[in-house]
Amino acid sequence: MNKDIIYWKRGDVIYDIGDNPEAAFIINSGQVEIKSSEGIKVGIIKENEIFGDKACILGLKRSVKAIAFIDTSAIVVSRNVLLDAMKDTPLIIKAILRSTYLRLDGANLINEKIKDLKSSLS
Repeated sequence: MNKDIIYWKRGDVIYDIGDNPEAAFIINSGQVEIKSSEGIKVGIIKENEIFGDKACILGLKRSVKAIAFIDTSAIVVSRNVLLDAMKDTPLIIKAILRSTYLRLDGANLINEKIKDLKSSLS
């Protein structure tokens, strides 16, 4: 895997909802905050964790916003490298990941529907 490193300052938007997935990222140092379309913090990604992988693997647009919570550096994992790595992954692990990713995507869709309903009632 090519070890391209990228750096973000606190508050930098790494990707936004609706962006096309070009890469996932493995954090070397720092933290990344993940926010829903409602601006609700849904997670903090820390050192040695990956983020941005779901959209790459499923071939979907980004469903959350990723923001550098503090100054952060990460290894860039291109979509192609990620997909190549998935080819060598045992079927059961692929099935577990896909199932988990689809559940997350379903939860995001439900949140969008709730948001739309709230705005129509306002």
